[in-house]
Amino acid sequence: MSIYANPALALLLDEPDRLLTPGDAADLLNMRRERIARWCDTGLIPHFRTIGGHRRIRAGELHAALTSGALPPQRGGPNRK
Repeated sequence: MSIYANPALALLLDEPDRLLTPGDAADLLNMRRERIARWCDTGLIPHFRTIGGHRRIRAGELHAALTSGALPPQRGGPNRK
């Protein structure tokens, strides 16, 4: 499915400077938060850390990572929480 088919993902284009937590990104992509955090830690998703050490991802950078093909394909079923 194209990311453009999901209306929730429209914010990646509409608000590229919006800051997302790994949980926010995981909810948008129907993935586990841990996967997003791991991709951040390995450099696949550009991010920064707050003074408190929490990861933040700019929506536009998440969109760029998704469309560049830099992220590995999701295997298995949908998000299992």
